[in-house]
Amino acid sequence: MIFDSLENASLYRNLSPDFALGFEYLLSDRARTDPPGKHEIAGNRVYADVHVESTRPIEKCRWEAHRKYADIQCVLSGCERMGVAPIKSMKPTTEYDDRRDVTFFDGDGNIIAVQEGMFTLFMPHDAHLPGIMNGQPGPVRKVVVKVRVDGK
Repeated sequence: MIFDSLENASLYRNLSPDFALGFEYLLSDRARTDPPGKHEIAGNRVYADVHVESTRPIEKCRWEAHRKYADIQCVLSGCERMGVAPIKSMKPTTEYDDRRDVTFFDGDGNIIAVQEGMFTLFMPHDAHLPGIMNGQPGPVRKVVVKVRVDGK
């Protein structure tokens, strides 16, 4: 897991050309103006999911992890707390859903506050718990850039 400010995005462009495309999108006006929903960046290799929603109590959030994609979760307005834990320390509560690329889990991890302009990068070995309120529910504009990392 990486937790950093979007102003340091250039440090992570060298992870791969696809990560570079993802960070370019996050730094562009599109990330701030695209409507909620899925937006193609580079076919099924890199795409963005724009979310405009309210954060929730931790009890209403679910631990998740992916096999095919890494998540770059960037908060563009508001504040959202997120959890992170090694996937091997978690207990699966669902079978892996190949179509949605997700498994849900129970367990415990570390919780961080992701302020406006900050991002997290979760790899397939990172279970994460997105959408947690910071004190009370509040509006958030968040972009989740999905970067294919399974080599397909």
